Amino acid sequence: MKNIGLTLIVFIAIVCYSCQGESKQPTFSVDLLENGIPLSIAVPVDSPAIATEDWIVKKGVTVKANDDYDLQIFYQESSTSDMASLKARELAEVKDNRYFSAIVEENESGFIYESKIDSTNINYGFRHILLQGNKEYVFQQSLIGTFDLEAVKGMYQSVKEGK
Repeated sequence: MKNIGLTLIVFIAIVCYSCQGESKQPTFSVDLLENGIPLSIAVPVDSPAIATEDWIVKKGVTVKANDDYDLQIFYQESSTSDMASLKARELAEVKDNRYFSAIVEENESGFIYESKIDSTNINYGFRHILLQGNKEYVFQQSLIGTFDLEAVKGMYQSVKEGK
């Protein structure tokens, strides 16, 4: 009798644990090659809105899937192949913003940061740098809108896992 009860408890625990993963939002792979970027990223919708911008010095692509996924990618000829200096440049730019408050997460190719206007108005952003051939790609959240930490982590993860 004890074995049946223990087996039942273990079975219920396994079912509950496996159901947690089902709430994860499905992702779709979007190829950005026709927009000038030779890679794919994961987005939460099948057909996101994609727009391109051409500023003489660099180009940009915006990928908007929903309110929590609005991504900008800037790319240009790279002035260096030193990832540390490219990341330092992005860190300096972010830290120069008067509302910058903290680095939340950091790795060798990017970071997530917090901006705090006041104690009730906290936003998050990220930068992810990719060197490919002679081009540098800088991924970041859209500058239009505000994002919570969960949304920024989702966008950051989607570009880190890009192919």
